[in-house]
Amino acid sequence: MNPQEALDYARFRIDIEDEITFAEDSIDQEVISGLKSKGHSVSLISGVNRGFFGGGQIINRTDEGVLIGGSDPRKDGLSVSY
Repeated sequence: MNPQEALDYARFRIDIEDEITFAEDSIDQEVISGLKSKGHSVSLISGVNRGFFGGGQIINRTDEGVLIGGSDPRKDGLSVSY
């Protein structure tokens, strides 16, 4: 998985105090079913409420020294290297 693929993927967050796993509503339904079958409480987040997860940019250096970047498409931002 490259940096952009990682940032494009559905996000999740675990609230350890309330024991709830929050996930974007675009996450694979099999993942949600699997979590629930193991006793997890899952709450799906959609629309503008997805800001709850934050955003990010990634720059990765390969073994060959090549810099590969990605930026979260749900937020303003970009990855820059030199």
